[in-house]
Amino acid sequence: MAHVSLGGEEGILTARVTAAGLVYTGACLIYWITAQASNAAWVIDLSDGVATGTTKWSLGSALSLSQHCNFSKPMKMETGIYAETVTNITSITVGYAPVQT
Repeated sequence: MAHVSLGGEEGILTARVTAAGLVYTGACLIYWITAQASNAAWVIDLSDGVATGTTKWSLGSALSLSQHCNFSKPMKMETGIYAETVTNITSITVGYAPVQT
């Protein structure tokens, strides 16, 4: 994880993952997600937690094109960020900020 400042947003951290699993533990706000596709028909599913659970956010494409998603209102995760499904993806980078609960 690295500390970055994007678009004037101080305190946004990044986490990069290359497979399904835990991205971050703790309450946080997700500001953006970048998916680097490795092939067509890629899918990402994220859940609010530290292990598998109910999908809260999903993105995919039939094409082998990478995507960057900015959230106009940050997505709140109460427990953590868990990558449920990572299919045909080289990596996912998540821009997030921890929040006090």
